[in-house]
This record gives sequence, C-alpha cells and structure tokens, in this order.
Amino acid sequence: MSNDPEKSNVTNNSPQLDELNIEGASNGGGTPVKNGASEINPHPCKQEKIFLAANRRCMLLIGWDCGSLGPLLPTVQKHYHVDYTIVSMIFVAICCGTIPASVAAGYLTDRIGYGKLVALGAVIQLGTYSGLAAAPTFPAFCVIYMLNGAAATLQISAANIFVTGLPNLETRPTNLGIMHAVFGSGALIAPLVATQFAQMRHWSFHYLTSLGLAIINNIVLTVVFKWKRQEVLVPEMAIRRVTHTKMAPASDYYNGGAKLLRLLRLSTVHYMAIFTLIYVGIEFTIGFEFTVWFVPNLIENAVAVSIIGFFLGPNYPVMLNVAGRKLPQELLAGSIGWISAIGNIGTAVFPFATGALASKYTVAVLHPLLVAMFSALLMMWLLAMASKVPDSA
Repeated sequence: MSNDPEKSNVTNNSPQLDELNIEGASNGGGTPVKNGASEINPHPCKQEKIFLAANRRCMLLIGWDCGSLGPLLPTVQKHYHVDYTIVSMIFVAICCGTIPASVAAGYLTDRIGYGKLVALGAVIQLGTYSGLAAAPTFPAFCVIYMLNGAAATLQISAANIFVTGLPNLETRPTNLGIMHAVFGSGALIAPLVATQFAQMRHWSFHYLTSLGLAIINNIVLTVVFKWKRQEVLVPEMAIRRVTHTKMAPASDYYNGGAKLLRLLRLSTVHYMAIFTLIYVGIEFTIGFEFTVWFVPNLIENAVAVSIIGFFLGPNYPVMLNVAGRKLPQELLAGSIGWISAIGNIGTAVFPFATGALASKYTVAVLHPLLVAMFSALLMMWLLAMASKVPDSA
C-alpha cells in the first residue's frame, strides 16, 4: 500500500471502480461532470492559466539554456585548449544525461507526481549552473553538463506531460504552441547575452545569469505547483482517467514496468519516436549546412534558416498534441518520455554525422541527405497517423 496520500487518492479513482458515480460531480474549477464525461469549459479557469504561465516560465529558462552554449563554444575551446572534436564531447555528455532522464520522466511522473518531478529538475539545474560558473576542469565541465541535460529534460518532459494531459482538447494545441514558442524565445535571447560574456575574461560568469534565472524558476514552480500531482492540481485529470482509461487491475495503475511494456507494444509510439529523431536530425543538418554554405552570406542564410524554422517549428508541438489524442492517457507520460529519449539521440549523432559527411564529401552531399530525411519524416508521420491503438492497450 502506498504511503503517498495523493497517489492513494488517484489510485482509488481507478477505471475498475465502475460503481463510482461521477454524474453531477464537479471538478476544482466548478466544471460539471455529466454521464461519465466532463463538460469542459473551453476557457481555462484562472488557476489553470497560472499553471500554464509557470510552465512557460520554466520552458523559457530551458530555451535560454539550449541557446547559451553555442556562442560560448569557441571561448570554451580556447580556455581548455582542446580541438573541435574534443569540445564536441560536451554534446555527447548532454545526450548521456537527456536520454535516461527522458525514459525516467514517465515513471517518475507516476511515482512522485508532476510537482515533485519538475521541482527535482529545477533544483538539479541550480547546482549545475553553480558548478559551470566556476569553470572547472574540462572533464568536470562535461559531467556537469550531463547533469544539466538531465535536469532540463526532466523539466521539458514534465511540462509537455502536463500540457498534453490537460482535459481540454480544444485549447491544447494552442497551449503547446505557445509553450514551445516561449522555449524558442529563450533560445533566441540567450545567444545575445552569451556572446557578450564570450568576449570577457570571466566568460563562465554567464552561468551566474543563468543561476539567477534558475532561482526565480525554482521559486515560481514551488509556489505555483506546491510539489503536488497533476491530478490534484487539475481534478478533471482524475475524472478523465476514470472515464477514458481502459486498464488492467487497479493495482497496476502505478506499475511502471507493466506500463513500459504496454507502451513498447504500441507501434504509434515508435513511429512518433523515429519521427522526432529525424526531426532533430533535420534541424542539425540544416543548421550545419547553412553554417558552411558555399557563398557565405549572413543575411541570406538568416532569412533561409528563419523560413525553414517557420515551417519546421510547429512539428514537435503538433506531434505532442496528436500523441495526447491517440495514446491512452495512463500511458501518455511514459510515451512522451520514450519519444523524447529517442529524439534526443539525434542531438549527439547528427552533429558528428553531418560534420563527417561534409568534411569527406563537401557540403553538397547534405542536399540529397536532407531530401531523404524529409521523405523519411513524412513516411513516419503517415505511419503514425495510420496506426491504430487497440482498445486493450
């Protein structure tokens, strides 16, 4: 028996309790529930808007984190007296942190709840920024970045799980789009600041700026979510699980191993995971291609990359929205974690692959490679849309 009262309350609301009469009940926002389905107000209540704002604030910091390393990389290379290949180990280290964190996110969401999961990632990030600001030895720098990657991934996964799991299907695409747009805003602002620090003697003090933002992030997440589960914060979630979940025995509700096996049997999850992997690969390949273009032109390259980003940008939030609609709700957290884990492999694989191909065969080889990758991306999307999720999943 669980010692977590929040977890126990949600478990008691398992789909197996058919005698549970939810007709005429109401959730925390006063939304009526009728005939086993929630009549959801298309306009979120004030409390839900606060939750969404806190998630967006968190994603702003993660975007800032992702956009900080690039401008600092030449300075890092010079400070530690390492070549490009060695300094690229930072990306491998980040990947080594993000993959296990992505896989663990779904399990941890069930075990400790959303509020504690996102707080865990935020606290770890505080420690990593403190360590990076000290500019330790290069091996230590890589290890700290590995932990930072894990911390950022826990927060990203938690935010995606939270928004994707909200019961209002009409506002979900908008909320996902805004959240990832805020992420992009952080990635846009950070290089402007990091570039200034890269020219200074104490370049690592950039991470003190990140530390200040992380402290604010910790305060916001603690005050808003109070380390509580999503089902407690948004009571409609518990009702939705009762009315839409088809599961094995109630005792398996928080059985992480059983849920992992169930989601691994869903072809839709794997198609979406490969889709994400290729999507990340396209981002890195295009970025590398325009960095080493035949006729360097900053304005033309910036415009071209912006146009491509405009069309590629919505792909990930759209995929998450579709996952929230197609996949069983009790498997959603683990599925998003698995999809993110496979996608994060691309952050380590493709920078090396595209660099090696361009070095050996010139940048011209990237054109057919991109065509093949876009074709594979389209194929994975069509397969994901055509796949069926069995009722017994």
